[in-house]
Amino acid sequence: MDLYLGMKKGELTKCCIMIILGSIICSVAINLFIIPSNLLSGGVSGIALIIKYLSGISVGLTVFVLNIPLFILSVLKINKKFTILTFLGLVSLSLGLIFTTPLNSVLAPVAESNKLLYCIYGGVLNGLGLGIVFTNYGSTGGLDIISMYMKKKIRYKSRLYFLCS
Repeated sequence: MDLYLGMKKGELTKCCIMIILGSIICSVAINLFIIPSNLLSGGVSGIALIIKYLSGISVGLTVFVLNIPLFILSVLKINKKFTILTFLGLVSLSLGLIFTTPLNSVLAPVAESNKLLYCIYGGVLNGLGLGIVFTNYGSTGGLDIISMYMKKKIRYKSRLYFLCS
């Protein structure tokens, strides 16, 4: 039995596929519901959305660039398994945000009149995607990396971070 990152090959393959799927679901949530209604999400994605609203720069590109220093922290201070699976999640999310950008205009004409529904749908879909990523030992970068670092460094409960976020 070959082990990769402490997992059997089949388990690692399943985790990678699920992380990609979860990241794509997050991308669809952001591009289909969050952006057309000019809403924000939390963390690095929220900062990327603010930059997009102010300058028009691609959310996917901004998410990737903003995550570079955080990813370096992960490489230096957090375990290899988390770092590699986070890289997969980060790249999947960034590419997903870039390739699903045309979804911005699908529901845009009715976005202003349905902001509350868009907020709910976007939040549920984004939460579903993130849940899939997290349950498969990955993350989409951003504040998740800081949370894992703090958990490792000071033995603080990462669930508390997500509650506050």
